[in-house]
Amino acid sequence: ATAQKLGADDDVDMLVILTACYFHDIVSLAKNHPQRQRSSILAAEETRRLLREEFVQFPAEKIEAVCHAIAAHSFSAQIAPLTTEAKIVQDADRLEALGNIG
Repeated sequence: ATAQKLGADDDVDMLVILTACYFHDIVSLAKNHPQRQRSSILAAEETRRLLREEFVQFPAEKIEAVCHAIAAHSFSAQIAPLTTEAKIVQDADRLEALGNIG
């Protein structure tokens, strides 16, 4: 819902945004895990595999955009969002986290 609101006024690909939001935490390593900062990268890799192998009707040309948005959503990964869609996913995730705290 947050990502949809953030993208409502922009010319963005909502399929990319919503798919990235759905899968962004498919791999989430524990806070004390030594590879914790790689969670979003691992989630992007697993999403790529799933979209190619299990969701074969998903548009192939959108897979890398989805995976970039997933990899870039995490603060700890320190990957800059290069697309508006990735920035929206990142912002939505951070806003959702703030809601859970405050």
